[in-house]
Amino acid sequence: DVAPSRGLGDVYKRQVPVDDRDASLVFTGAWNSDSNGSFYEGTARYTNEIGASVEFTFVGTAIRWYGQNDVNFGAAEVYVDGVLAGEVNVYGPAAAQQLLFEADGLAYGKHTIRIVCVSPVVDFDYFSYVGE
Repeated sequence: DVAPSRGLGDVYKRQVPVDDRDASLVFTGAWNSDSNGSFYEGTARYTNEIGASVEFTFVGTAIRWYGQNDVNFGAAEVYVDGVLAGEVNVYGPAAAQQLLFEADGLAYGKHTIRIVCVSPVVDFDYFSYVGE
C-alpha cells in the first residue's frame, strides 16, 4: 500500500488503511455489521439512520473514504475538521471498495473526518490516510 507522492524528490508517502473494526473509529447512531469477501478485510458497516455518523482523527495530509455503492443507497455529508467538505451520492450499481470521497493537500497535522448519513443507506468499509 505505498503510493508515490508527486512532490519534489519523489518522496514516497504511505497510505494507512483503517478498517471498519478499528477501535479508533467513533460510530454514532445505529450501524449494522456486514460481511462479504468483496469488502476490505471481509467486513463493512452500513446505516439506515439519518444523522448516524462515523468519525476518525488522524495525523497526516490526506484522507480517503471507501465504501459501497448500491441501487438502494442514498447520500452522506462529509466534514473535514468540522467544515462541510461535500455531499456524496452513494447510489449506483452495486460495487464494493469504491473511493467515495478524498481530501488531499491538507496541511500536515491532526485532522478529523466525519461521514454523516443524510439519506439512507450509507456504507463504510474503510478510511485510508497519508501519514508521514
